[in-house]
Amino acid sequence: MIKSYKFRRGLANTLIYILLGVLGLIWISPFIYLVLHSFRAESMTTVPYLIPHE
Repeated sequence: MIKSYKFRRGLANTLIYILLGVLGLIWISPFIYLVLHSFRAESMTTVPYLIPHE
């Protein structure tokens, strides 16, 4: 059992920040995809790669 309150608080804050970071990446990934997709030179709607070649 964790006895130190300071250690428990630090551990809880670390886990919360990791969770917030993961959720932030999930939230922003569609916007990154839209920006990358808008600068494509190809006329196709889907291509097998994420970053444009040209």
